[in-house]
Amino acid sequence: IMTTTDMHGRAYDWNSYTNSALSNNFLQAAKLVAERRAAVDDSILIDVGDILQGSALSSYNILQEGGENSPMATALRYIGYDAFVLGNHEFNYGMTILQRQLGYLTSDATETEHSVAVGCANYLDSTKQDEGTTDWSTWNDYAPYQLYDYNGVTVAVMGIGNPNIPKWDVPANWEGIDFANVIETYKHYEQE
Repeated sequence: IMTTTDMHGRAYDWNSYTNSALSNNFLQAAKLVAERRAAVDDSILIDVGDILQGSALSSYNILQEGGENSPMATALRYIGYDAFVLGNHEFNYGMTILQRQLGYLTSDATETEHSVAVGCANYLDSTKQDEGTTDWSTWNDYAPYQLYDYNGVTVAVMGIGNPNIPKWDVPANWEGIDFANVIETYKHYEQE
């Protein structure tokens, strides 16, 4: 199981703010992932959030292009990530931008890009909760977990994000989302 986190808009190995080389980027991750996948038969590759905010490239894409064809989502799709879990910075630009980014991540695969599953078990759609059902899975726009089968062994990957977003970001950026308690979310899905 391989993970990346806190890439903060670093698709390339150059920091345009400081005009210097940059480590911890998706070009570097692509190389390391390819090497590791060549060495092992089965793998799961997950990014655990905070890809959208933090570089001139990602800022330009979001602020000037409305997040269309996100270079960060493209990196995940091209490298072949299996899953993506939302980080707190995914909410910095509001729900319209976020839904556009997630829609691109989960869109159909192409010859060069993989579809990436999005997990966010504890980020619940408050309007769906109001419909009266107690089935949490209907309260979420994306699957709370993914199942992977490797030679008869089933691996469950549950996406659980930081519940403190309402403390850190403006309410308009996460409108319609309830951030459930991490422990309660895990307990809810544990038996499944």
